[in-house]
Amino acid sequence: MEEHVKYIYLFILLAFPFESVFGENSEFEELRAASEAHLSQLDGEWLGEISGLELQGDYPDQPYKSEIIIRIDGDEVLVGAKRGDNWYEMPYDFKIIRHKTHAIVYAFAAKDAWVEAFNFTITLNSVNEMALVWSRVVNNYVLPVDDWESRGYFQGFSLLERQ
Repeated sequence: MEEHVKYIYLFILLAFPFESVFGENSEFEELRAASEAHLSQLDGEWLGEISGLELQGDYPDQPYKSEIIIRIDGDEVLVGAKRGDNWYEMPYDFKIIRHKTHAIVYAFAAKDAWVEAFNFTITLNSVNEMALVWSRVVNNYVLPVDDWESRGYFQGFSLLERQ
């Protein structure tokens, strides 16, 4: 009887091809391909307003809000901010690392004893909306730690819209 069971299993395996489950034309492969196409949707121009979250080293009497624009084109990234009525490009060499629907846009800056790091962690909520968490850390290492200009830690959140 056990010999017949082996033949039945073999027949079932051969009679029903696995292509519908594992093959290139499977629903899973189509969804994966569609998702990969969706990932390229990070490219474009995104506009929003960062609202600052208070952290140690922040300036509580000056809540941070800033309009921001991010342009992503492949590996090229431009980040701009608004001061008053004027837009300016942040003068840093921003890089991008992508992973599925997420990306990290970052830059380091330094001059003399002033060192900064910028980080924008982003994810797509939809084709036209991107969520962004921003952080900036400043270290003016020649100043004493208790000097208010010696260190700064800033963080914010924004929902950006595709333009």
